[in-house]
Amino acid sequence: MLNALQSSSRSHWLTGLALAVLSGTTVTVVIESASDEPYSHFASRDALIQIGLAAQLMLLWLQLGVYLTVRIVRRQSSLVWIAALAWVLICEFYLWHSVHGYIGDIERFAAR
Repeated sequence: MLNALQSSSRSHWLTGLALAVLSGTTVTVVIESASDEPYSHFASRDALIQIGLAAQLMLLWLQLGVYLTVRIVRRQSSLVWIAALAWVLICEFYLWHSVHGYIGDIERFAAR
């Protein structure tokens, strides 16, 4: 019984750590995107961050969301983690918007 409690506690700490790291990185990417807009010329560094890193973050958020959903459905995590699922959706939305905005700017300004 004690091992199960320790394992659950460890899982919660690791999930919280993943949320914190992904949140910090996501906020950095989204804020950088917002402050650099509009992108009037193509730079590989911007493309790497705004498309490459953002896409990787979106994939990691998706994986974390699936993990949380499975744990909640199996009742291995409390319903408090539903708030984390809402945060996953918010981060996914802003990352998608960041990528979409970057591509739109490049199409509008730099592709001509």
